[in-house]
Amino acid sequence: MAADLCGDLKKAGLPLRHAGSFGFDFGAAEWFRDTTRNRCVVRIAVPDLPTPLWDQVVQAVAQWWSRHEDRGKTPSSASRPQVVIP
Repeated sequence: MAADLCGDLKKAGLPLRHAGSFGFDFGAAEWFRDTTRNRCVVRIAVPDLPTPLWDQVVQAVAQWWSRHEDRGKTPSSASRPQVVIP
């Protein structure tokens, strides 16, 4: 049913693809411009990996951000990252 739904919407020109699963085996990072607050934002997508491994990734991201923020490599309006895991 999901494949049929996606196939029909694809024919209508809409970008929906049947993935078979919402999971993926790697984390992803991307940036975009938050025009509402006039700042750059880094978005990190959580993968389907064991929680202890992802906890290590989160810690490493926070440490990386802190090192680069201290060196002035991040925009001056950037604040310390807040990690929220739903």
